[in-house]
Parts: sequence; structure tokens; C-alpha cells
Amino acid sequence: MATPCIASPPICLVSDPSLPVAQVLQAYFYRWEIEVDQKDEKDLLGVGQAQVWSEVAVPRQPAFHVAAFAALLVAAVQAFGLNNPAPAGRLPLWRRRQPPRRLSVAHLLAHLRQEIEEYETLSSPNRRRRQRPQFRNDALGAHFGKKFPITTRALLSHAWT
Repeated sequence: MATPCIASPPICLVSDPSLPVAQVLQAYFYRWEIEVDQKDEKDLLGVGQAQVWSEVAVPRQPAFHVAAFAALLVAAVQAFGLNNPAPAGRLPLWRRRQPPRRLSVAHLLAHLRQEIEEYETLSSPNRRRRQRPQFRNDALGAHFGKKFPITTRALLSHAWT
């Protein structure tokens, strides 16, 4: 005869037991966003992975990365609004059934890189833009793809890590 499994009730440890239960639960649910934030900072932005040798730069590098990440998030909220996934663009077929509720850091970085490429393409005084006005029209119309002239110099001067 099988014995019934008795599940233990969930327990939240708090340092101030006088807090309202709703506030404790809200802080508990915010914890997931904090974990995602830390993963994005480490994996996508490389916080703590820069190769710096100066004794002054070693403690400053993670703080600089986190400040740049915060500036990116604040700029995204100011530009697109809070929890607006529309600027992510066209989603792959497998994501269309359940679209994201907010922009991911990968979307924000891709959007930032695209804007940097657009700015450099439109502001550079090279001959290619003068010879091919269709390229500039495509850039202004946001019709991008394989038409961008990506050079090694552009890659090295704008590398993220």
C-alpha cells in the first residue's frame, strides 16, 4: 500500500516579520528578474571578463559595465516605453504564438548595433554612398540585410568586448 505524499508548505524567510505578505511575495517574484539581469550582464555584456591589468582599472571595469547596462535599459524605457516588445521586430515562427512581454537585452543590443551602423553609413563621407543613392535610400527606409559594407576596420573599432 502506497503512502500519500505530503507536500510541505512554501516558506519565505524574511528579515523583518512585520512586513505585509503582499510586499514579501512581490520581492520574491522580483528575484527572477534580478537573476535574469545578472545572467545578461555576465553572458551578453561580459561583466568581469575584460582583460585589464591596471590596478585602478580592475575594480572600475565591472562598475563601468553595469553603468553602461543601466544606461541601455533607461534609454530603452525612454525610447520604447516600459514592457513594450514591439521594437523587437518580426519574431521567428516559434515565438509568434507566445510573444515576449518585454524586450530582451539581446534585442536591445541588436537594435543599438543597427542604429550605430545606420548612423555610420549615413554620416560617412565615402564614395560608395555618392555612387549608389539607392543604398542611402535603403538605409533611410530601414531596408537592411546584406547591403551594409562591413569592413574589418568597422568591426575592430566597434567591438563590444
